Amino acid sequence: MVNHDANADVLAWLQDHPGGVHPDLADFVRESGAALGARCEEPHGHASLVNDRGIVFAYAQGTHIVVFRIPDGGFHRELPFQGDAPRVPRGWVATDAWLGSRMDWNVRAGDAAVQERFFAAALGAV
Repeated sequence: MVNHDANADVLAWLQDHPGGVHPDLADFVRESGAALGARCEEPHGHASLVNDRGIVFAYAQGTHIVVFRIPDGGFHRELPFQGDAPRVPRGWVATDAWLGSRMDWNVRAGDAAVQERFFAAALGAV
């Protein structure tokens, strides 16, 4: 488990909201994190990514949601969320992992937008 002061709120949230994560989503999060050199841990049933500073910057939820720590200054662009976005910890944002296949974008553009969010969240988690 990641013992870093910056993780206290998100770990408490995950403890209060334990959840199952679809294996495909967990694999997607693991692969995205591996490309960034992040390690994957699973606090309270959520595949979660931890940067080299020991800070959780993303976690998987349910079948299609990745929740990202919002970096200072926010993200490069807002991403639409189909339907009602789930409640998330303060300072975090829910993102549809399969954005490209759900919106009127091509899959490549949607995938790139989600990967940009992984990158920005990893770098911004300080």
